[in-house]
Amino acid sequence: LVFFIYRLSTFPERFIYRVIEFLQPYFTQDTYLMFDCLYDNNAESIDTFTLFQYLQENNIKSYYLINKNNKSFNKIKKLTKLKNVIVTNSENKLPLILLLSLLKVHTVVTSFGFEKTSKFKKFLYKNKRINYIYSDHGIFFMKNFPLNYYTSNRFNYFVVNNELETQMVLENSNWTEDKLIKNGLFRYDKLTKNKKVSQKEIFI
Repeated sequence: LVFFIYRLSTFPERFIYRVIEFLQPYFTQDTYLMFDCLYDNNAESIDTFTLFQYLQENNIKSYYLINKNNKSFNKIKKLTKLKNVIVTNSENKLPLILLLSLLKVHTVVTSFGFEKTSKFKKFLYKNKRINYIYSDHGIFFMKNFPLNYYTSNRFNYFVVNNELETQMVLENSNWTEDKLIKNGLFRYDKLTKNKKVSQKEIFI
């Protein structure tokens, strides 16, 4: 199977994804895939990486995808020893191991999304066995421009940070409340080391 998909990697993307869709029913979808930003080397890799760390600590099957040229790569390499971390050199050429992992993935969580690899993005959104979730990489409050890109025509679910943001999303986009995940930013869960604290507060 590995050799077969390796050979497929030389074929057009659309054909590769059709083959993956055909093979998915023969595998158990029990894995999460996460990535932050793959196209901006200076972008912070923190939100979905924090979720990845949580899943790994709780022995939940998951992978994290990162661009080797990202400034966070060495830090993440040191923290994870690259265990269950998929490394790519570009958002335009996806590695073989990623294609193989898609056979078992049921949820993809991203805080940026893909800019250029539209075929992959469309595959995630349209695939009936995969939930494609967008988690913002910062509270946008009065900035509505993210809603022009992160629409329900590109993602299956949208993670919102608070009630104000929930209302903004509902009033200024085509998202419906049943598709919003009221979870907050994953990075918030790293703010305290005191596990006995029941309420996490930020003073600004």
